[in-house]
Amino acid sequence: MTTNEITNNTQPKNSLTSLFFISLWLIALLILTPMMLSIFFDAYFGIQQGDNYSPDAFYDWVNSIPVLLKLSLMASLINIYILVKATHENNWTKRLDYWAVHSVNRQELVKWLAVVLIFLCVSTLLGVVLNLPIENFMLDVQAANDSLAMLLLIIVTVSIVIPIMEELIFRGWLYSKIKQTNLGDIGALVITTFVFTAIHAQYDNLNTLIYIFSLGLLLGFIRYKTDNTSNTVVIHIFLNSLVLIELFYF
Repeated sequence: MTTNEITNNTQPKNSLTSLFFISLWLIALLILTPMMLSIFFDAYFGIQQGDNYSPDAFYDWVNSIPVLLKLSLMASLINIYILVKATHENNWTKRLDYWAVHSVNRQELVKWLAVVLIFLCVSTLLGVVLNLPIENFMLDVQAANDSLAMLLLIIVTVSIVIPIMEELIFRGWLYSKIKQTNLGDIGALVITTFVFTAIHAQYDNLNTLIYIFSLGLLLGFIRYKTDNTSNTVVIHIFLNSLVLIELFYF
């Protein structure tokens, strides 16, 4: 490969063209995967219900917490495959490097965990001062915790699988893709934050979405400063675990 070829490969591509193809992959990850699984679940539910099947009954069933969690686990498996295809690298070392998944520097991680704890304390204090209600979705998760098996499903899905997948998609793959366009790091930070907020449609309150948007900006900033998605994965797992502990034990 010549010097000119290397230079051309490392230069940002046209933003509009690149964003178009990025959007197609994002649609596959965030829309087509859940849609395909919903169709599969619909067929499964229809077989189970037989003549008693109704669209309203399916809607209630598929939006129940146990089914949503199982759907999330299945979607994560499919999305790993889509991420691999969307990254266009031929081995896992290069893919992880593209997603900025590197070894963790403990001192750096502790510093950012301290920053996130301050952010969490301020957010919690504002919630208390403003007397913000608990989201109905979280109350549904709390009510669904009626067995050890269900508790394990909630912990594995909410505290481990979802944080890992969201960080790989948003602060990993999507951030790197947008960063390579003319939009650079700032565009990557802003766009990933908006999309990250938009996928949390299960929440009803505007205040919750503002919190998620702020968290997305913070996680994106950490990704920018450290160039390491592993930090945001650990932090996201930590935050989701704290939410579950508060939900179940306080």
